[in-house]
Amino acid sequence: QLYYSPTLAGPFEIIKTFNSDLDTFYLDQSTNSIAGCYYVTASDSVQYNNISLASNTVCVDNCAPEYTLPNVFSPNGDSANDTYHPLLPYKFISHVDFRVFNRWGDQVFFTEDPMIMWNGTDQKKNEPVTEGVYFYVCKVYAIKLDGAEPFDLQGFIHLINDK
Repeated sequence: QLYYSPTLAGPFEIIKTFNSDLDTFYLDQSTNSIAGCYYVTASDSVQYNNISLASNTVCVDNCAPEYTLPNVFSPNGDSANDTYHPLLPYKFISHVDFRVFNRWGDQVFFTEDPMIMWNGTDQKKNEPVTEGVYFYVCKVYAIKLDGAEPFDLQGFIHLINDK
């Protein structure tokens, strides 16, 4: 059996049971991360089902996360750049705390989805915001062996409504 944990602290769970001693390869593509720890155990037969001690645990961490936000979009309905989202692809991100503010400091948008997908609508008023410059703050949570590791982004978004 192959065991996996996404963090150093565990817990481990079985992700694959091999039925032949010739099975020596497994490609884990279950997450958007390569961070994790693995170990294996072996059993002698179905009849006796004696399970070995766990092998050594092998852990791998993600490289530096990749998450970049643009500074302009145009939610004008022309099907080009109508939603605000990160530059793709982004890597090793579990979630975000993304907030957009108007020039008076009022929050007009919030999401925890790394894809953001803001269409230029004020969430509280449920109507399009006016053309202009908006300020964002974004706490990004990178997937690491020690758990989610936050880092901060902030900047300005130029919202253009030309048709």
